[in-house]
Amino acid sequence: MRRSTLILFLLVTLYSYAQELTINESGKKLKKFYLGLDVEHLWLAGGHVNCQTGLPDAPSTTEIEKSHSSVFVAELCHRQGLYILRPPQHPQDMLANDQCDWLTTAEAKIQGWNLIAGDDIYKQAQDYANKGHVVVAIYKNAAPNATGHVAAVMPALISSKELSEEGPKIIMAGTHNFNNISLKAGFKHHVTTWPASGILFYYNVKETK
Repeated sequence: MRRSTLILFLLVTLYSYAQELTINESGKKLKKFYLGLDVEHLWLAGGHVNCQTGLPDAPSTTEIEKSHSSVFVAELCHRQGLYILRPPQHPQDMLANDQCDWLTTAEAKIQGWNLIAGDDIYKQAQDYANKGHVVVAIYKNAAPNATGHVAAVMPALISSKELSEEGPKIIMAGTHNFNNISLKAGFKHHVTTWPASGILFYYNVKETK
């Protein structure tokens, strides 16, 4: 009897876990697209880059660029046929903060962006990405003259426990660039409490190209 109960428990546990780990074909396609951006070698901090290619374009400049998170996400969206504030129409300075403000506007809604709200926001964000939707995680810095941060949610197989402890997986440019890092680790320079209530998530209604 005990053995049967244990087997049943394990089957239910495995079924529930498997239900959390679904990535459809659109999600797999989006993940392949993200990895193809080669963000770990492009849009690197410390120098000026071409916003579209991520390559250094001003080797003689003395200006230090700490991060390119916002232009990376802008280009990522552009290549998917999605609009979010981007250079040259909008300056790069404080761009993540301005992108956060823009995402609340009617124009952003028309462009397909929707705020993720309600229960299990982290799970919703990961699920939308796993189904092939571009999802941005964005933080507006309230400090004067201090930049925010923005990343995209990477399709990933992740459990509810991991989501609650670390948040969804993201791809980002920043002080260091990552193809796949947890939300908690990726935003650690901007958010010191957990869960991170200051980070907002928006998904676009269009599926990946």
